[in-house]
Amino acid sequence: MRRAILPLCILLLFAPRAAAQAYYFAIPEAEVTVTIQQDGSALIHYELTFTCMEGAHPIDIVDIGMPNLAMHQALSATIDGESIDPSAIRISSVLEPEGSGYEIELAGKRIPEGSTGVFTFTGRETGMVWQDTTDPEQASFRFTPTW
Repeated sequence: MRRAILPLCILLLFAPRAAAQAYYFAIPEAEVTVTIQQDGSALIHYELTFTCMEGAHPIDIVDIGMPNLAMHQALSATIDGESIDPSAIRISSVLEPEGSGYEIELAGKRIPEGSTGVFTFTGRETGMVWQDTTDPEQASFRFTPTW
């Protein structure tokens, strides 16, 4: 039994390893512009610079959280100035609660390890402005960027 274990251990020691790569990135620059519309909705525009670290899984999908669970709409996305097909933008399968944001598949425009790319996303969110209950000429607005 001992003789069988030793060759197996040596074989495992020198066998090629299929290391599972994980997403590992930095966002050295992030800019968000929120424009309040007459109907109380908000246009939200993100410009995020992603740096995919050495040895990491290429960035091939980006999840963007929306500020609330009101009705929202994805309007556009780009990577390095190239438009992303609208069919690649759908409700995120990982953000909780369900319906709180979008996942955008970068497809052939992914960001390889060791590289940097600029991703933009524009969406519309309803339910962003609330009328002041004591003064009809006042309203309030609150926004927290994607996490």
